[in-house]
Amino acid sequence: MGAHYKDVTVSPKGPPATAATRGSNRGRPAKGSVFVVEDDELARAALEPLLEDAGYDVAFAENGRHALAELRARSAPDIILFDLAMPTMNGWEFRAIQKNDPLLRDVPAVAITADGSPQAAAISADAYLRKPFAGKALLDTIERILEDRLRRGSESAERSDGLTALARLASAIGHEINNPLSIVLLNLGQAIEDLGPSLRAVTPPPKAASTEGRTSDVGASVTEIAEILADARAGAERIRDTVAKLTRLTRKARESDGLIDIHALIDRSILRVWNKLNARTRLTKCYGKAPALKGDSVALEDVFVSLLANAMEAIPADAANWSEICIVTRLVPARTHQEVLVEIHDSGVGLSPEAMGRLFEPFFSTKALGTADGTGLGLPTARQSVLDHGGRLTIDPRPSGGAVARVFLPITAGEQGAPDDARRDRLLHV
Repeated sequence: MGAHYKDVTVSPKGPPATAATRGSNRGRPAKGSVFVVEDDELARAALEPLLEDAGYDVAFAENGRHALAELRARSAPDIILFDLAMPTMNGWEFRAIQKNDPLLRDVPAVAITADGSPQAAAISADAYLRKPFAGKALLDTIERILEDRLRRGSESAERSDGLTALARLASAIGHEINNPLSIVLLNLGQAIEDLGPSLRAVTPPPKAASTEGRTSDVGASVTEIAEILADARAGAERIRDTVAKLTRLTRKARESDGLIDIHALIDRSILRVWNKLNARTRLTKCYGKAPALKGDSVALEDVFVSLLANAMEAIPADAANWSEICIVTRLVPARTHQEVLVEIHDSGVGLSPEAMGRLFEPFFSTKALGTADGTGLGLPTARQSVLDHGGRLTIDPRPSGGAVARVFLPITAGEQGAPDDARRDRLLHV
């Protein structure tokens, strides 16, 4: 394979520079770091001076396997260029692993190849360049992608600052609401309890004569009052739950830490939504090996209840015959430890581009205004709970339709052994 780079002179200095001399940029500060995965020596030799003269730090790997080993041993680059046709591990295989690696998935990637087929052009990458191409086209592509990444990072930082301020405000407001709300709930509960003897005494309700000679149904009136009070208490409890979700966004420390059987916890979460879920879709569980975790079981159970509810509500009500929610657990490696990964796949309507960008934004909801549980606090609260445990929560569209939520929970050195061997590697259809 030759060096297919138009308007780029192949450097006479031979193979790429070593890591010690690479990316000097002739004394200038680097514009960013570029990692090139290319098996052709002449192509590497042509790209190195082009990128360095443009102000980038450059590093190379000869194939996908070497690239992954090198990338996992260093700080992530700002952008990756990779050839599709390579020995050992080609660009297709490399990209499939890279975009699913927690350490590398956010690094933008540009595919370069001499193959102009539709299959090659359709590779999942931030940009695609077909050889031969001009050096300016490559530099313009890199600059555009890095500028877009910087812009999105700035917007994310601004959003993060806004959410921090919102969380502080929510905490203060929550405190002010909870005090009078506690009095309201206490009095409503007492009133309902006091009405209990009267309700029992008027069943069946007697007819009492009124001062105007008409009869009134005293029992019906008492029953109606009891129902009104019960509705008021339900509304007050919903306010309390909403405030709890708001204040949890600001919580930094976990409570009630202890060892958790993650599979038993997921099963409890399923039971909490079972009545609605069973009528809406089929549930499949595929549990792998998972040791006990240390954490707040109440908070994590709420996380999975929220994710299951979102998966269920994404499935149309008339799709019960063909829809499915699948829960998968397994161990995955991280840089310094292992993690338990819980995936919740659904075959629902999927995610719009707008929803993808705002999923974890407080008060954002795809549900109709006024819908029960449509406060837009479920996912932000779930993510905060997972972050409190040192983990990560991601939600992505599935190529086959629907979405998949992934919860990564770290396993510390003191957490070992699986609590229940009978739960391992099982496939259950519920």
